[in-house]
Amino acid sequence: MLATGIPYDREEMPTVLDLFGRFAMFTQGMRWLGSAALDMCYVAAERLDGYYARGIKIWDIAASSMILEEAGGKVTDYLGHGFDLEIGEVVASNGPLHPDLVSVTSEHHC
Repeated sequence: MLATGIPYDREEMPTVLDLFGRFAMFTQGMRWLGSAALDMCYVAAERLDGYYARGIKIWDIAASSMILEEAGGKVTDYLGHGFDLEIGEVVASNGPLHPDLVSVTSEHHC
C-alpha cells in the first residue's frame, strides 16, 4: 500500500499521473491522504508500505522524516540519494521495499 501527494502545480500533473499509474500496476492500493507528514508517519507506523511525492516543502516533511528514520524506515530523493529537505522530492519506505520504489521514481527525477 503506497501513498502519494498531488502537487499544486498543474503543469506537473501529466508526470504525476504517469508515475501514479506505474505504481498502481504493482501495488494493492494507492492512497492520497492530503498530508505528507501524516503519510510518512503512517509508513513509520507500518500502516503504509511507502510514500513518494514531488513538490514537497520543508515544513511538510522535516519532522516526519526523522520519525520515519527513527522507526527504521528509509527516506531518500527519487534517485535513492541521501535525503535533502531542499530538493522537494521524497521517497519513504519501510526499508526493504525502498530499492523497488526508487527503481520507479528514478525515471521521473527532475
